[in-house]
Amino acid sequence: MKKERIQELINDVSQISCHYTIWWQLMNRPDRKAYQRVITADYCDFFLPVATALEKAFHIGIWQLFETKHLSLQTVVKGLEKSDSMLHHELKAQIDAHKVSLVKVFSIRSEVHAHRSLSVEPSQSYSRCKLTPREMKNLVGLAQALVSSLAENIGIAAKSEITDCFKQRQKLAQEHTRQLLSSLSR
Repeated sequence: MKKERIQELINDVSQISCHYTIWWQLMNRPDRKAYQRVITADYCDFFLPVATALEKAFHIGIWQLFETKHLSLQTVVKGLEKSDSMLHHELKAQIDAHKVSLVKVFSIRSEVHAHRSLSVEPSQSYSRCKLTPREMKNLVGLAQALVSSLAENIGIAAKSEITDCFKQRQKLAQEHTRQLLSSLSR
């Protein structure tokens, strides 16, 4: 696998990590009530579409990272089957442990975002799938762990360095979202 392709996946995972973090800050964080008026009244025509777009980007992005026909974490891991079977089995086990959550994301992506189903309303798809914010967070963690392992395997950087970069970007996204909400709530 070329380093450039793994770097593409690192960038994709970084974006999805920020999408999830900002979405969480807007829609689920424990102190959301302090900013409820800003999000749902004063600037609702901004924040609610942004939150929807971030959630949609999360579903589509996770699907892209784990689908099996194009460049994805899943196809790169499968490609290791012959060249590094030990790493292949380790990473495949990590993916398999999240299969239920991935099926939920794939279903929402297919029924709501990619091919709007005639027989299922978006709210029905979300309700049926019951994808929780914790599952979303765990999928972000899975993507980060996989791409960090792959990057270390081909010599881009140590796994810990890449993981630290993801955490730093998420921390900045969180801080910037809080600062924005705080300044608007005055």
